[in-house]
Amino acid sequence: MLAASATVGRPLRRELTRFSGRTLQLVHAPADSVPAAATVKTPSVAHAAAAIKSPAKARPGRAVTLPAAMEVGVLVSDEDNAIAAIHHAIREAKPRATLLFTQPGRKLAAEVRLLQQCGLPQALPLSARFGVPFESTTRQAGKEDAAAEGGEGCGGPLYVASPSTARGLDMPEIDLVIIWGLPLTADQLLHLAGRTARQGAPGTAVVVSTRAEAARLQSVSTQLGVDLVARQTTLQQRNERWAETWAVHQKVVQAERKYG
Repeated sequence: MLAASATVGRPLRRELTRFSGRTLQLVHAPADSVPAAATVKTPSVAHAAAAIKSPAKARPGRAVTLPAAMEVGVLVSDEDNAIAAIHHAIREAKPRATLLFTQPGRKLAAEVRLLQQCGLPQALPLSARFGVPFESTTRQAGKEDAAAEGGEGCGGPLYVASPSTARGLDMPEIDLVIIWGLPLTADQLLHLAGRTARQGAPGTAVVVSTRAEAARLQSVSTQLGVDLVARQTTLQQRNERWAETWAVHQKVVQAERKYG
């Protein structure tokens, strides 16, 4: 059995081991066998079989880490100022398209409307990228807000998704991934960030983190073999209007969780 994945983390290896009933050998394709993004071809079964017979030397540490073509940053802000941090990440990267992963357990439609209310009228649920319509009464207000902030149209479409939908996503136009909240494990961070900088293409991943979450950066850095602590920046600017909107939204979310 041959199993291929861009992110062969420990959970996937455990799942495959249970499925197959045996310990599977992890094989790294030689670097010169990975073609440029514009000329990607499916590797032959014979090539894969040869790799198993003569596997590349195992790399120390993790089996997979962040790709070399990916720029990674951590933007630390107050919890209620996360929307301003998202704006900052988009302005800095100027991407063709952005994929934003919300925090786990949040209702996607509500998060999209929050972003639209706070100067990001281009925010849409990921399903809209695949033709599912989404109507919102807040987009016009978001356009006016964005124009007032000088950010209208900045960064192309902003697709919003929950972390549970990340697996299997391959969208070549995504050159910025924003992860709202530091994931609990390095594997989760790797998997979400890996929606950009695929097959050798450049891309940027930004984690929007609170100060409390940033205390875990050293642990995640050690697991990934990437110094995220050195790549963190604290956002000094605040947008009080967006912070107030976020606070109201947070109360609504808490009420919905309490009363169903």
